[in-house]
Amino acid sequence: MRPTLIVTPFLVAALTSLMLCAAPAHAGKKQDIELLQQQVAELQAALATLSQNSGRANADMTVKLSQMQAENQRLTGEIEGLRNQVRQLTSRMDTLSRVVAGENFSGLDTGLGPARATTPPQAQSGTAGDGGSGATADDSAATDKPSSRSVDPGTVILPADPAAAYKYASDFLLTGDYTRARIAFELFVEAHPSAPQTPDARFRLGEIYLATGANSEAAQAFINHIKLYPNNPRAPEAYLKLGTAFSRMEETTQACNIFKQVRRKFPNASPIILQRTDVEMRRINCR
Repeated sequence: MRPTLIVTPFLVAALTSLMLCAAPAHAGKKQDIELLQQQVAELQAALATLSQNSGRANADMTVKLSQMQAENQRLTGEIEGLRNQVRQLTSRMDTLSRVVAGENFSGLDTGLGPARATTPPQAQSGTAGDGGSGATADDSAATDKPSSRSVDPGTVILPADPAAAYKYASDFLLTGDYTRARIAFELFVEAHPSAPQTPDARFRLGEIYLATGANSEAAQAFINHIKLYPNNPRAPEAYLKLGTAFSRMEETTQACNIFKQVRRKFPNASPIILQRTDVEMRRINCR
């Protein structure tokens, strides 16, 4: 037999009191859940923002990395260019040693590149004459050089006959038109490599390069002249002007060695050449 629950006023009051106490606790849990949900939402938003910023940072890093790679490629190219210059200078120094030693130039690579110049930066005033045999070798001050004119090579039309072609080129030289003279003599050397006038044409080219400040091309031209025509009457002057070219490139030691070869190899050269050589040697303090 189950016991009978007797509802008394005291029991009702107790139950009511328990219900009133449980209600705030339930409401507090709900608020806690809502607060947690709000915190989770804020955390998710922060994570999304962080992910977005990380994406931008990665993009910036990719751009910077690409820029660094491009700069590395540029510097690598410059380094390789400098290495090529060192190789050329080494070859040129070897050539100069052979010039000084008076070796045979047959088949020798001069290391200075082709004996062709771009449009000269300046032109020396006056005609290319020195002692009746070439351009002045003592124009180191270069203070009287008018600006060179830009010339379309197509305006220089070389005659087919070698003699006429040589006169055609020489006429430009006599009038001080160094740009057209250079083009004409370059065309002459290409068109008539074995003509009687070719040694003189090559020599004139060297003089033009020297007079217009294209010193590297001048050195190449005079080395070619020495190599191809070692017994040419202008060989002493070719050595003189080769030394002058290197002097103007501030390669003083090599220039002095070449000047010394003028008197050593050609003691019977014309007095003008020997005097000019002495002047050049004094100018750069050769010992």
